[in-house]
Amino acid sequence: MENLTSAAQELIAAVEKNYQEKLSWESQPKIHSRETISFFAFLYERLRNFVDYQEEHLLRRRAITRALNRRFLFPQPAENTARGLILELVRARYLPNNTIPQAKILTCTKIIEKYLNLIRTIPDLRDLLISFAAREIEESLTL
Repeated sequence: MENLTSAAQELIAAVEKNYQEKLSWESQPKIHSRETISFFAFLYERLRNFVDYQEEHLLRRRAITRALNRRFLFPQPAENTARGLILELVRARYLPNNTIPQAKILTCTKIIEKYLNLIRTIPDLRDLLISFAAREIEESLTL
């Protein structure tokens, strides 16, 4: 590694860090949903998507947006919102069962807290901020 440029060494270090991070995710407990509940949630979401047709790649984001709109109506701690949201996405099969680390709840909690604070500050932009939150949450769950 001594013959490599500093940029190449930084790249290798970043790749190694990313690899180690992924390995640590694999050893963490995963979010699990019961199959029966998942089946009915899956059917509901498919029916919902049939009625509210969107491009395929936008379906999960739209589901997150709907869930956030619904969950923000009745204020609760951001962690509860994040946990419920992720479980809802797993049940509806937008996310695979037993693969999402529970640590992602904390990631989503931070995103939700950030956007809830913005919504409280600028309530006129609620819909726009929820769509931004949905995009950021989707991105954090799929990385």
